[in-house]
Formats: sequence, structure tokens, C-alpha cells
Amino acid sequence: IKKSEQILKETISNTLVNDFAFLIKLNKISLNKGITLEEAYNNYTGEIPTIDCIGLSKILKEKLNKIGINTYFITCKAKGFSTKYGDSLIKEAHTFLIYPCQKKKKTLFIIYDSGFRIKKPLIFYDKDSSKEYKYLTGKVKINYENNSYSIKANVRMKRDFSIIKDNVNWYFNPYEETTNIDYFTKNIYKVKFSYKIMY
Repeated sequence: IKKSEQILKETISNTLVNDFAFLIKLNKISLNKGITLEEAYNNYTGEIPTIDCIGLSKILKEKLNKIGINTYFITCKAKGFSTKYGDSLIKEAHTFLIYPCQKKKKTLFIIYDSGFRIKKPLIFYDKDSSKEYKYLTGKVKINYENNSYSIKANVRMKRDFSIIKDNVNWYFNPYEETTNIDYFTKNIYKVKFSYKIMY
């Protein structure tokens, strides 16, 4: 786990976030084939080239696999992800990795959240909250309450890398793996970036 923490820190520090790579790829397909951006999007079946919370998780997952840590993709509801109306429509938005294991005959979960730029693995037992961890200029923890888990933080980083106070409360289920991450990425991309407006 100590080795994995170093890999997590390096991945966050050395990987530039790039939300537009997929849009650029779709635009090239559109121009080369003489089809609309919508048609290029609808017909696209390959890997989605983005470096966001999903892309960072994919990069990190590959690195952790090499040291014997087999993680799973977990998606969660992200408050403040879109407009208030948009948030009500988006069932799941944020993505991170989870590693389930056993310690003292109890199920232990370890979260690697490179997209939210949490540089320490968050460790918690099944049906329990975690301790508080330092995060940016504030605190973050896994909260277990009313049979529900959430990532809870009192600050977050904006896209311009400024840090603001916030009340983050992102709900997830550690037992529900997101299995087809590229399909999920493709469908969430259109909602996240409103590419029709950018185009």
C-alpha cells in the first residue's frame, strides 16, 4: 500500500488533465469522413481518449496492476457537476478506483481517487467511516451513514486549480463496479462537455 501511495502521487503530479482530446478526435473523424460531429460520436466504438477522472483512473489502474493491486472502477453521484437541473439527471458522474481486501477478518476498502486529486489512499472498513485525511487546504473522509457511503470534503479544486471551500458529498456503493468504463465515458462525455456548444 505504501508503494501504491507513491504511484498515486506520481500519477496525479505527472499527468496533465485533458478533457478535449476526444472532441478533437471526433472532429477529425467528422472532417475526414464528411459526416456530422453527432454521427462521428454515435458511430465511435474505440477507447475514449480523455484525461479526466476516468482517464486518470485508467492510467492508475494499469500501474497498480503491475504491483499486484487489482482495483475496480466505481462511479458516484457528484453534486455541483452540472447545473442543478443537470445534476438531477446525471445518475453517476465522478469515477475512482477501489481495492477490496481483508484485514483482521473484516472487509477493508482502499480508494484511489486520482481525479479528485487526493494524494493518499482513503482506507475504511465495511459499514464504517474512515478517519479524516488532509486534502488540499482542508479535509476529506469516507462517510458511512444511513447504510450509504460518500466521499465528504470541505474543499475542492476548480478547473483553474484554485481551491475553494465547498461541501462535497459524493455518494457511491463500494460493491457496485462500473464494468464497461468506455461505454460509460462515451455517454457521460456528451453531458459533461456539451460539445455541440463548443463545436
